[in-house]
Amino acid sequence: DPGRVYLIGLSMGSNGGWTLLRQHRNLFAASLQTAGYRVSEADVLANLRDFPMWVSHGTDDKLTPYDADEAPLRAMKALQASGTPVVFGEWAANLPAAEANARASALLAEARKAKAHHLFTTYTGGTNPVFGHGSWIPMFATPVIADWLFSHVRGKAQDD
Repeated sequence: DPGRVYLIGLSMGSNGGWTLLRQHRNLFAASLQTAGYRVSEADVLANLRDFPMWVSHGTDDKLTPYDADEAPLRAMKALQASGTPVVFGEWAANLPAAEANARASALLAEARKAKAHHLFTTYTGGTNPVFGHGSWIPMFATPVIADWLFSHVRGKAQDD
């Protein structure tokens, strides 16, 4: 189904994902990006204001620092500062699955209420069960996030 093509990027793949979105966002219905870097605030502001994205990052990521220049957090904050709705949530990466899913559901409900197409999950430092850079582990272990992604169809409006 060409309307259900999704872009997921992890670490260096997230770097490439942000580049692909800048150049070819019309190919994708929605995107998950985690532990990324080299994100241009100007590109995000120019090209991704209405594109559905759920981004995650751990605060203790040593490979791609959470709040460094060109961090996804800064791009999402720039979107928010420009008037584009973005919702932010933070929870431990090692929460039991049911609790992580409840937190993601609450964040999604907040996004729907705000008519936000951009969600950002911060994983609290020291809680990733493997290592600080692996924020994709809790992201992929949270069914609400996958359900959100797969609910999107390119070219069709969403309530979220």
